[in-house]
Amino acid sequence: MYSISELRATLKENFDLHKPRLDCLLTLVVGLISLRTVNLAQLATVFGIQASIGAHYRRLQRFFGEVRLKDEMIAKIVLKLFPFKGKVTLAMDRTNWYFGKRPINILMISINYRSISIPLIWDVLPKDGCSNYTERTNIIRRMLQAFPSLEIECLTMDREFIGKHWLQWLDAMNVRFVVRVKRNLMVTSLSGKKVRSEEHTSELQSPCNLVCRLLLEK
Repeated sequence: MYSISELRATLKENFDLHKPRLDCLLTLVVGLISLRTVNLAQLATVFGIQASIGAHYRRLQRFFGEVRLKDEMIAKIVLKLFPFKGKVTLAMDRTNWYFGKRPINILMISINYRSISIPLIWDVLPKDGCSNYTERTNIIRRMLQAFPSLEIECLTMDREFIGKHWLQWLDAMNVRFVVRVKRNLMVTSLSGKKVRSEEHTSELQSPCNLVCRLLLEK
């Protein structure tokens, strides 16, 4: 577990921020962990009694309005803070909601750590709905360029992320993947026959057999 002083040193090393903004970021991180909320009104309460909660709230608003932190740099800090060893498992996912009438659509790559996934690289898509081949390959390229020495065990994905050219591209980039599919999806088995995906898993004689069964659509 990092102490406050170690966390401050890590943030200072990786972000070019003057002391007031560095202090704001440090307190914000501590508040997010301790309060488990992203509500600014509640996070403003962890800044102490030097000023009113309203003043701290406005300070947080200014921070988010004026400071831009590159996600690649945030990802590098995550890899420093958590004791990742050996090959890691990544997850690709997409979340879509609305802020009023404005769609917020985020494509993200996370790293699995114990029972949680920690966001590393993301992209806000300028549209509604599913991502396409170009958007997916771009975010993977950013990931590989930012962390050329990262050993990837596999990339896990939901059934949204299927597609012949996309999966062929991952294979060409030597990125192993596990993707959730429907039981009745027709695939080519190891014996060369066209079968339902649930039949295909019976031919797999490895731990992947169990993984594929768990990922099949119920």
